[in-house]
Amino acid sequence: MFKSILTVTLIILAMGYCNAQEIKVEKVFSGYKYTLNGAPMNMGKLLQKLEPNSKAYGFMRKAKSNKNFSYLLAATSGFILGWAISDGITDNDGSGLKDVNWGWVSAGVGFAAIAFPLYSNANKKALEAVRLYNLKVKYSSYTKPKAELKISASANRVGLSIKF
Repeated sequence: MFKSILTVTLIILAMGYCNAQEIKVEKVFSGYKYTLNGAPMNMGKLLQKLEPNSKAYGFMRKAKSNKNFSYLLAATSGFILGWAISDGITDNDGSGLKDVNWGWVSAGVGFAAIAFPLYSNANKKALEAVRLYNLKVKYSSYTKPKAELKISASANRVGLSIKF
């Protein structure tokens, strides 16, 4: 009898802890790494996971669009800078080094100057979205079991009853 009561109690307590699927965030060199139950998650998977939580979903959607736009600006910046510098280094007519076109270099630097804050902002929004999701999971996954434990006695026996 005691074993069955102990088993039921442990099952009730374990049910609250098993539902928690918290997203873990780890700082890495290039930003943050998001994992759920040990499996890595990219922005697309995070967006799908956060869809039921409208506030977290809004933050993650903004984070994803900012991150994509920052990648586009960074790639454009790298292309323009590479083109301008390689054009200044190469010699097409055999007369020596040409001058670097500083207009293109400044345009590339300008694109990079816009891309870095956008990337940082995207990381902040993604962290906020994960924080909101984890808060909701943390408080909704564990609810106190509503069980009553009563000890009843009569002339010939003693009993223990659990009401859910």
